[in-house]
Amino acid sequence: MTMNNHMVSLLTDNKLSGANFVKWRENIDIALIGENTLFVLTEEAPEQPGENASEAVKEKCEHWQNANNKARYFMLSTMVDTLKIRFANTLTTADIMNNLSELFGVASIQARFEATKNFINGRMKPHQNVRDHLLQITCYFQEAENHGAVIDQTTKASLILNSLTPTFVPFTSNYVKDQLELDFHQLINNLKTFENLIGGP
Repeated sequence: MTMNNHMVSLLTDNKLSGANFVKWRENIDIALIGENTLFVLTEEAPEQPGENASEAVKEKCEHWQNANNKARYFMLSTMVDTLKIRFANTLTTADIMNNLSELFGVASIQARFEATKNFINGRMKPHQNVRDHLLQITCYFQEAENHGAVIDQTTKASLILNSLTPTFVPFTSNYVKDQLELDFHQLINNLKTFENLIGGP
């Protein structure tokens, strides 16, 4: 199976540098699923078959080695040079992934915590343009998601509405009362319209 251009672009445009470990691993997992090689991250390498081993045993070992080599190629080719050099002589993808998890797993959790704290504590400043505020909050969402946070659209809308200044209370009240569920772009447009109605920021 040949990897499609979208996946190649996704991997090469998001090379592992450290802080993006969670997102990089998600992309690698998707790529390995597409290539039917994800099993090498969880299955131990088979012992090298002896001369008298059956053909089935030899084929199983060869299949694992080929899958490991392919997965290892994807992983090494999507790292920054310093990491690529560091793991160039690590022979199994499972060892590479385990070492990366030890290096960046805790750092990624801390980064996710900091990014999550940013959007939870983010508040619109008095006289700030609502569009600028929402773009900043969106950047916080994206940063948290890059570190593995999962935030559904309803939660995002709630966090945005709670971050607005008191002048938007009528809008927020109507949104909740009418049980609206707007996507992000609709929410921006409606908030901008409301801002214009009340005379701007």
